[in-house]
Amino acid sequence: MKNEGFDIKKTIADHIALITLLIVWPALILYTTSRVSWRGMEPHQAVSYAMVVIAIPVFIAALPTATVLFGWFTKRKAASLLFGALLFPSLYCIGFLFLSRANMVFIRVPETVLYIGGLSVISGLAGYCAAHRTGWHLSAAIVLVGIWVIAFLSGMN
Repeated sequence: MKNEGFDIKKTIADHIALITLLIVWPALILYTTSRVSWRGMEPHQAVSYAMVVIAIPVFIAALPTATVLFGWFTKRKAASLLFGALLFPSLYCIGFLFLSRANMVFIRVPETVLYIGGLSVISGLAGYCAAHRTGWHLSAAIVLVGIWVIAFLSGMN
């Protein structure tokens, strides 16, 4: 009988996506909670506010996560790239058409196009990485989703 020991490199390689997820999401929560002024809040207000601040990145991450899931389940790289690149701009334009009457969202067109374009590229790359269906590519997609959420939150006033 051959005595096989615990191989840390193999274990990390097998569970790299889970490890990445366990690093990225607490980092996102730390990022969102570090931007909050906690002074002057009562304890129950702070707990309620912290729960909302933690929930916001989860709901915001739904768009790039949909791209990652699409890429993972379909295994189509080009379709995942296009889906990710076109999902957010499509929703943004639909939201602009339905929700804004006097709101001039497109008043600063170059900045808006760069912002939406950057988020689209990140989302498309996340879908493309997930379509490869390997642990390393999935962990890259998870990191891209984290970058997408931080970029999205940084662009909000």
